[in-house]
Amino acid sequence: MPQAEETLPTPFIRMDFLNVATQLDRFTVEAFKADIKTLDSGEVAEKWLLSPGALMVDRGGIEKISQSLVSAYGVKSDEIWIGITGSAKIGFSLVEKHKYGETMPRYRVFTIDSDIDVAVVSPKIFDLIWKELSIYSHGNTFFPWKSKRLGDYLVCGWLRPDHFPRNSRLPNCDLWSDTFRYLSKNPVFKRHQVRGGLFYSRSELKRYMTRAIS
Repeated sequence: MPQAEETLPTPFIRMDFLNVATQLDRFTVEAFKADIKTLDSGEVAEKWLLSPGALMVDRGGIEKISQSLVSAYGVKSDEIWIGITGSAKIGFSLVEKHKYGETMPRYRVFTIDSDIDVAVVSPKIFDLIWKELSIYSHGNTFFPWKSKRLGDYLVCGWLRPDHFPRNSRLPNCDLWSDTFRYLSKNPVFKRHQVRGGLFYSRSELKRYMTRAIS
């Protein structure tokens, strides 16, 4: 995987979080619907989804996620970017979801049962896990390894931990799962499950966010 050309934006934890939270508090479903009529999808993504701060996760929570990943993978703090996504970011979800045979509508609000979804942008961590998966694939009898949905997302610059190989000891993959399992038990997240997706660059993340808006 070639090195990313872009520079990671300043992490959320270095922003004036209180001012950001005040801005986000004015974001409503009605305001979002108005913006998608007047702005292009990239502008909407920057304003609503990639801007700093989050309604449902405070500065301490964002710092905790960042510090946990820095410690786990031995990367520098400026080699990782943390963004809260979904309803934990703006207070409501942008995508329809199917769960337990039921359809959960778009624009549903964040509740006590909602997950906290986290987008992590880090070329270094991405390379560590991608190379581990590559070695694992070459160890399989059949080539190319049928990576199924993991490969579908990988070509988009996104590693989905819920599609990592099962029943295999892959240290870097397992470390990701263990880190977010630990975070989910931390009182700062108020018993919400914390789930992280790993992106190679902010460009890939923005392209994904733009699809959610379209």
